[in-house]
Amino acid sequence: MSLQAKKTFRHDMNIVLGNLDPRWVSAGSHRVGINLLKLLEKLSIPLNLTQVLGYTSFFPGEIDLSYFFSLVGRQTKLFLPTVHEEEKQMTFFDVGALWQENLLTAHYSIPEDFHHLDPFQSEQANNTLVLVPGLAFDRKGNRIGRGKGFYDRFLDEHPEILTIGVCWDLQIVDQVPTEPHDAQLKWLCTESEIIRC
Repeated sequence: MSLQAKKTFRHDMNIVLGNLDPRWVSAGSHRVGINLLKLLEKLSIPLNLTQVLGYTSFFPGEIDLSYFFSLVGRQTKLFLPTVHEEEKQMTFFDVGALWQENLLTAHYSIPEDFHHLDPFQSEQANNTLVLVPGLAFDRKGNRIGRGKGFYDRFLDEHPEILTIGVCWDLQIVDQVPTEPHDAQLKWLCTESEIIRC
């Protein structure tokens, strides 16, 4: 897929997501949260997962993980990202059980003045899963993100992290074209199913 075709695809998917009824998004987000909890319970003991790297929804139609966070924060450490646009990097910070108080909006992320929070450490990667948003996914674990490459770079630096793509059923397509730098996900979780890639 050419760069122009990807740009058109992103534009079209943003329109689809932006037209989703907010009530449907709320109910569907709850169902996604339930499926994520089921998957986390299945994977936590054998993999000794102690940390979840999440994200907050900032785009129209994006899955709201609030319900999932409200439950998982009691069992594991919860980290949310701060984006550094100039460096094209993303850093995750431990927002703790009081994650909602730490969610004053910022650009795609938690506020950048949270220097007092503990950052994610690479040596903790074996006990960590990351929830990965995107615009489109296929059942092989390929995805098209929003074009900034933040997650691809982060996952390239931490290949041992367990990856779960979080999406609506309507975001799963037959095939996502890939490039060498694209990260492949191990699981997908939607409002109706859990998919091992």
